[in-house]
Amino acid sequence: MSSAPNDEAYSTMRWVLDNARNGFYLFIATPPMQRRVADYFSEYDIAVYDYGINDAPYSYADLAKWEMQQEAKIFFIINMQIALLEESDIVNFNLSRDLLTKTDIIWVFGMTSDTDDRFARIASDLYSFIRLQSRFMDEGSESGELTPIADDIPSDRNYDSYDEAKEQMDRYAVLCEELLALPMDTEPERLLSAAATIENIADAFSNYGNYSSATNLYMRTKEIREKVLGEEHPDTATTYNNIAGVYDSQGDYHQALEWYCKSYSIILRELGDSHPFTAIVEENMKAAYIKTGASESFEKWYNDNFFPSDTHD
Repeated sequence: MSSAPNDEAYSTMRWVLDNARNGFYLFIATPPMQRRVADYFSEYDIAVYDYGINDAPYSYADLAKWEMQQEAKIFFIINMQIALLEESDIVNFNLSRDLLTKTDIIWVFGMTSDTDDRFARIASDLYSFIRLQSRFMDEGSESGELTPIADDIPSDRNYDSYDEAKEQMDRYAVLCEELLALPMDTEPERLLSAAATIENIADAFSNYGNYSSATNLYMRTKEIREKVLGEEHPDTATTYNNIAGVYDSQGDYHQALEWYCKSYSIILRELGDSHPFTAIVEENMKAAYIKTGASESFEKWYNDNFFPSDTHD
C-alpha cells in the first residue's frame, strides 16, 4: 500500500509502466524507500538491480550484461547513489544515455536527492533524456531528503555537501580497516569496543544504502559478540536483528525472517515479553513475515514457531 503523500507519484509511475514501451525514467527517494517503490511494482514483470548489494561503480557494460540475462522488459535500478560516488561515474552514466534510451526497455533509475543534485551540476544535459522524474517521500515522514551519513556514527545529521558526506564515509572506511584488523585473541574489552564502533559504522552504511558493506560489518560484529558474549546474549541478538534489517531492506524477506526469529528467541527468553526491544523485534518480524506473502496469519505462524507445545483454537 502506498501512503497518501506518495499517491500521486505511485499513480504516475503506474501509468508509465502501463503505457510506455521504452524510455529512461528517474525517481528520487531514500535508500529504504527505493526498495519500497520497487516492491510496490513487483506485480509487473520487472527485474531489480540493487547497487546496495552489487557494490560497484556504474558500468554500462555490467548493466547490459545483467540485462541480457533477464526476461523482463521493465528494469528498476536502485541505489544509484552507491554506483555514482565519483564524478567520473556520473560522466560514464551520462555518456551511456543514448545506449539506454535506444533499447526496447523501460529503465527506472532510483537515487537519493543528493545524487540528483550532483547531476544538475555535473551532467545537466542528462535530464533532456529523462521522460519522467518522480519524487517519493519516506512513508511516515514529511521529507524525502536523505540523511546520508552519520556525524558521530550513527547517522543523524544532514551534511552541507556531498563532498563532506563522502569524506566522512572515507574516514569510516579507514577506521573499519583498523578495527577489522584486530585479531580475535585481542583482550575482550577492546574487542567489544571495536564491535560497537563497527556496528555503528554499519548502521551508517546501511542508512546510505550500501548494504554489501553493512552486511560485512554486521557479520564481523556478530563474530566478535558470539566469541566474547556468546550466542544467547541480548547484545548478540541486537546484531542478529541488524543483520535481518539489511536483508529486509534488500527485499530478501525470507532471509530477514530467519535472522529476526533468531534475535527474537533470545530477546524473548532473556529480556521477557514486556521489554521494549522485544516488541521492536516482534514488529520487525511481523512486517517481514507479511511481506513474504505467506497465506497463513502471522499469529498462527508465531504460535507454531515460538510456542509449538501450546494448544491453540
